[in-house]
Amino acid sequence: SNPGRAATALRVGLPAAAAARLDVYDALGRTVATLLSGDQAAGWQTVPVDASAFAPGVYVARLVSGSHAATTRFVVVR
Repeated sequence: SNPGRAATALRVGLPAAAAARLDVYDALGRTVATLLSGDQAAGWQTVPVDASAFAPGVYVARLVSGSHAATTRFVVVR
């Protein structure tokens, strides 16, 4: 887990340029933010997360590109 307050960042990577989507879900599985959507370059990038509107709690970020998906959890604290 990665505790964050008003702002944090997620590091994501793609092995090849492709369309990708990075969504954030709350503990109930509801989508609370879309951080990336569309064509992305290959390699690693740091995606800023403005969590100021998120309630304190555990969130899941899910990166989907083609048939590949990766998830990570982070915690918002106040």
